[in-house]
Amino acid sequence: MNTVVELLQRRRLVLAVALLLAFAGIAAWQTMDRQEDPFFPYRKALVLVSYPGADARQVEQRVLDHLEEEIAQIEDVKEIEGEAVAGLARITLTLHESIYDTQTAWDRVRIAAKDAQRQFPAGVADPIVDDRLVDTISIVLSVSGSGDVLKLRQAARELRRRLFAVGDISRIEFVGDPGEQVSVLYDDARAVQLNLPAHELAQQLASRNQLGAGG
Repeated sequence: MNTVVELLQRRRLVLAVALLLAFAGIAAWQTMDRQEDPFFPYRKALVLVSYPGADARQVEQRVLDHLEEEIAQIEDVKEIEGEAVAGLARITLTLHESIYDTQTAWDRVRIAAKDAQRQFPAGVADPIVDDRLVDTISIVLSVSGSGDVLKLRQAARELRRRLFAVGDISRIEFVGDPGEQVSVLYDDARAVQLNLPAHELAQQLASRNQLGAGG
């Protein structure tokens, strides 16, 4: 009570402190960082590796353990949660809260996954790193009207191209893309006439199907 009375008797001091705090608050407000479109760091990611035909124990020993050992060496990673099921290894990663350059951190994770891949047995698919787990799907569009899946895919690609012209859209994913496949029919009778065994035909096709580096 005495302290309050003493402060009331020193009104000039109280007013000066109040004005000083007010000016400090205004200065901090004027100089603080602002973003019209705030950036939210992606600190969670999912690593998936497919191992068809393997049981959970094989997936754990031959895939998951190697992945965890490589990723654990990255200092930016805070938590690693691994799970092995039949035919699939899944790892959920969380970065430290102090990490804001998340893209660099996830690039390190991809490099670590590639290093672990060298120890995988034959038949294991390439690791997939999804670093956009916090993104939510806002709208789902379906393309229909034709029985030809290739025509539907072409229409979906054209739709995606036009949607990317909308400034507020950041990501578009295809679901159910049939992909492309070339089938070569082998006529046994014709092959005998040409003296062309199936394995030689396969070698000829493989030698011609060469993709050069772009640029």
